[in-house]
Amino acid sequence: MPKLTETFAKKLPPAKSGTEKHWDNEVKGLVLFVGKRSKTWYFQKDVGGQTRRVLIGRFPVISAQAARQTALGFALEWGRGAGKQIQIGAPTLEEAMEAYLARPRLRSEAHRSGLRQQFENHLKDWMRLPLDEISKSQVVDRHRSLAATPST
Repeated sequence: MPKLTETFAKKLPPAKSGTEKHWDNEVKGLVLFVGKRSKTWYFQKDVGGQTRRVLIGRFPVISAQAARQTALGFALEWGRGAGKQIQIGAPTLEEAMEAYLARPRLRSEAHRSGLRQQFENHLKDWMRLPLDEISKSQVVDRHRSLAATPST
């Protein structure tokens, strides 16, 4: 396992097929995935019996030194137990709604409270579901059921 440096990453040829993984010998968990068209930095660690991987960024946009520092930050954070709580994957509907409502250019506080109320009234059972678990057919079915009764 070599030390992942700028020079090493630049010299790596594109993968002929699939993805090649190059692990760093200094920062445990830092890995460079080399595909046919791109090179991508990741941090990977087993947390709670499951392998967790988080994207750091693409090379050369993210330098080797920046990737190393980011990986060290993740290692420190996850070593303290935060990795069990870090969400990797899709946010829940509630988190997505709050992120949308936190945007500064949203119209007014009345608009925000109205949206929160609509979500609570009509989508309360979905609020804790990750967005990638809500299918298009579920949305269509919910829309049909809401259309059957007079509502906003």
